[in-house]
Amino acid sequence: MHYLAIHDFVWINTVVTGVQVPYDPVALEQAMAAQYAYGTSTDPLRQAAYLLKTMLRKPPFAEGNLATTFLVVATFLAANGYDLAITGREAADLMVQCARGEVKPSDAIQRMAVQRGGGLQPGDTLRTLVARLCHEHSEVLEVLAQTEERIAA
Repeated sequence: MHYLAIHDFVWINTVVTGVQVPYDPVALEQAMAAQYAYGTSTDPLRQAAYLLKTMLRKPPFAEGNLATTFLVVATFLAANGYDLAITGREAADLMVQCARGEVKPSDAIQRMAVQRGGGLQPGDTLRTLVARLCHEHSEVLEVLAQTEERIAA
């Protein structure tokens, strides 16, 4: 299993927002810990669902939480052998529905993820993976950033 460190979460938020924003260290620690399962960590989908739930329930950053959550979860899934089965507006709408409590995180992950095998390979870096995901899912990130701006206004 591959996991993101706290500094990865902060860096992803900076990629999403374009600036360093304040964060709640307790919420950030809870989000990072949500990737792990008690006992044996061998179920990336269950762990991704808990990560999604934790980040949406108590957003760790002052801004950019929806897009950051999407990118963190997508990165965790990709690093552990899963691609996103939905993209664009559909993925953005699913994230918003999940944030509103209209869709359970476990159901969202089941709809989003498709196993491809592999995951991070020797020589792959998390930063390269994040850059690829940003490119592939730029529409999702843009819609989520705009949605969060409307909610904050």
